[in-house]
Amino acid sequence: MASGPPAGKPPCTAACTLSPTASMISSPTLFTVSELRARDRADWEHLALEYQIFDDDFASDAEMARAWTRLTVTREIRGLGALVDDRLVGIAHFHMHEHVWHGTVCYLEDLFVDEQMRKLGIGRALIEHVALAARTQGCFRLYWVTKHNNVAARRLYDRIAIDTGYVRYDVPLDG
Repeated sequence: MASGPPAGKPPCTAACTLSPTASMISSPTLFTVSELRARDRADWEHLALEYQIFDDDFASDAEMARAWTRLTVTREIRGLGALVDDRLVGIAHFHMHEHVWHGTVCYLEDLFVDEQMRKLGIGRALIEHVALAARTQGCFRLYWVTKHNNVAARRLYDRIAIDTGYVRYDVPLDG
């Protein structure tokens, strides 16, 4: 698979066009995007639970604690947050890994914005900031998966990324 866009398609433009610290969106809401901070934990847990409800995939308390440690202490995975008035209203979890043929890629594992804060540009800004982090790490691609029926999110994704047509399959490996 080539690393560029298909012939005749413009490159994916999820470039970080906003300042890395502040974003002004079409409404008068000002928000910032930054790495998750220790003081964000309660808001992160609330958003993570809302995401898990949407995804119908629940983590135990121990798994939540481990995820928080991986996001904020060991940084095995990266976490960004969108903040309005110093309150976390959106999260993005991502990590880089090697592609077999072409180098390093970035996988956006989770993206979630508080329901009351949607359609304000926060999801797009989080993706743009993940793209910036991926470029900084030398990644040639940022990718993610979503449910086919996640219509609202797909409207955004279809504007900023290429639907490659791949379908994901899972094999549960737990006992």
